[in-house]
Amino acid sequence: MRSIVPISAFIVIVIFSLTCGGLHVETQYDTGMVASSSPIASEIGCQVLKDGGNAFDAAIAVGFALAVCHPQAGNIGGGGFALMYTADDGTVTALDFRETAPGDASADMYLDADGKVIKDASLLGARAAGVPGTVAGLYELWRQHGTRDWYDLLKPAINLADTGFIISDHLAEMLNAYKKDLAVFPETKAVFLPDGTPPTAGTRLLQSDLALTLERIGLDSIDGFYSGHTSDLIVMAMKTHGGSITHDDLLQYAPVWRQPITFTFDSFTVYSMPPPSSGGVMIGEILKLLEPYDFYSYAPDNPEYMHLFVEACRLAYADRAVHLGYPA
Repeated sequence: MRSIVPISAFIVIVIFSLTCGGLHVETQYDTGMVASSSPIASEIGCQVLKDGGNAFDAAIAVGFALAVCHPQAGNIGGGGFALMYTADDGTVTALDFRETAPGDASADMYLDADGKVIKDASLLGARAAGVPGTVAGLYELWRQHGTRDWYDLLKPAINLADTGFIISDHLAEMLNAYKKDLAVFPETKAVFLPDGTPPTAGTRLLQSDLALTLERIGLDSIDGFYSGHTSDLIVMAMKTHGGSITHDDLLQYAPVWRQPITFTFDSFTVYSMPPPSSGGVMIGEILKLLEPYDFYSYAPDNPEYMHLFVEACRLAYADRAVHLGYPA
């Protein structure tokens, strides 16, 4: 899962007009709304709000639900970022719970004896994994701002993994696209390729082991993931598949509160994630490059508009490749 963005008190949806000199709020919701990559997860978040939870509660419930129904990106083995506005004091803060490198990581860990890159070593398998931050990050959000019972926020995800959900067309396409990678490891093969082929849209996906893992997290919070039985399973998998994450790596993981990136665009003040996320810097550079231009006469599919936007993105991504990295 890559980003959780809870916003307290109200959430504003901004639709940009075609001129930088006339940005305006098109629609404002004064109670709340939830948006995610999965309708199932979004419904869970909406129910949390209806039951009296705040935006942080909803974001936590959605985050764990995505670990079940959006396995290609939303899982607890990864990490993420949270950018949040709190209405009580008007502050904007950023939480970094991205994965970190294991203790034995080195600059040449993905190179062979001749100094050449080992194919897929940094992309596939246990050696490619970082120390996961999602559980610690979502727990930190709950510890600071949550109002509902922790277990209650995980219960929908636990049920979803235990009883299954209906696979969408999109998920079926993704499982098919990655079937070669999923087939490499017995564990992923058993879950996502039970008959040697990925399940099709309209069928039900069960993830009983994940349900048990989420249950432990629900009962014991971060101790149910970074220590105890779950941590033993993680370390065992690392040893089996050539990874290097240890018990100490898991116990030492901690999310980091950071200052958001802030910039102006037209009449708006924009807040976004700082490094190690590249998103805030990229968005800021792209928008500042576009700000001097008048787009009033351009339709979204106008070639000149598309050219300006693409070139702004090209410059920003070039700077990203040269200048951005991990602050540590």
